[in-house]
Amino acid sequence: MRHTCRYWQTLGRIALLFVMAALFAKSSFAQKDLQILVSGPWAYVTDPAKHPGRLFLVAPNSQHHMVYIFGGINASDFANQHAIGVGSYTLDFDPNIKGTYTAVDQEPAVLCGGAIADPNRLQIVLASTTNYVISLPTPDGYSTYADPTFKSDGYSESKVSSGHFTTSVFPENYTTLMVLHYGIRVMPDSLMQAGTKTDTVKTTDATGNSAGGISIVVGDPEPKHNDSTCDHVSLESVKERNGLWNLTQYARFPKELNMQGLQDHYHYDYARCSDTDPTVHPLSKNSGDRVGLLSTGSADCHTCQMSINSAIPGAIVPTTVGIQ
Repeated sequence: MRHTCRYWQTLGRIALLFVMAALFAKSSFAQKDLQILVSGPWAYVTDPAKHPGRLFLVAPNSQHHMVYIFGGINASDFANQHAIGVGSYTLDFDPNIKGTYTAVDQEPAVLCGGAIADPNRLQIVLASTTNYVISLPTPDGYSTYADPTFKSDGYSESKVSSGHFTTSVFPENYTTLMVLHYGIRVMPDSLMQAGTKTDTVKTTDATGNSAGGISIVVGDPEPKHNDSTCDHVSLESVKERNGLWNLTQYARFPKELNMQGLQDHYHYDYARCSDTDPTVHPLSKNSGDRVGLLSTGSADCHTCQMSINSAIPGAIVPTTVGIQ
């Protein structure tokens, strides 16, 4: 794994997950869970009037962030994949294999919220061919990724607000790796990708491992963009997403303990790091790349995922709470 952008889980949660997994294996042998792992700063969007039964993943076009769709449920393997180009895509499986979905105890989705008052903006973004727009069947369930080996999970810490801030906002553990669940009777060998590029996406990786679904990732694969102070690639994604949706959102990310993306929780550098401008960087004089394009872990793995107009049912959307 090239980057580790998730927390170690507590022993109590490990025990609970182990028990629930055992119960699930015994009680639902006739049904299967097709999973689509969604990693990176995606926005989730629905349009029931014009696109009923569909969920859209949207990310802005970016000079440094790239998008990958590939087989297998191992999103950390994105740097070894071929990136897709900007455009509009659909991913589907045969609806005849749909079955009953029975949810077990899962990690909740904790997302940033985004309210788009202008429906024309939604239509413009969803019709865009100059950004990334991926259409999927509406999932049966949503959860934050939990590693079956119990070493990591799909949350990252950050502070998010609708205005500039220093210490006046609580840190939250936001989802950065979502699992979309589909109850099916039989696992398909692949999903069909259509649109800007037609392809067949297998539900295993190239070696036949990581079976059970596919992965969709947006991130920066370049190791030289690493930064253990301000996490500027993550901040860059916030700024780009603001521009796409005409939103105003500010974010800060904690320092890093190492260059693999492990966060130093609750430790923020307010003096040297911006909450909105990724070009402000304390090491810019010594940087060999454009100022601000730096992020720990060789990926944009700490930006919260966003639910546009409550697209994800049951998602937790933290409100900004001051501590002053």
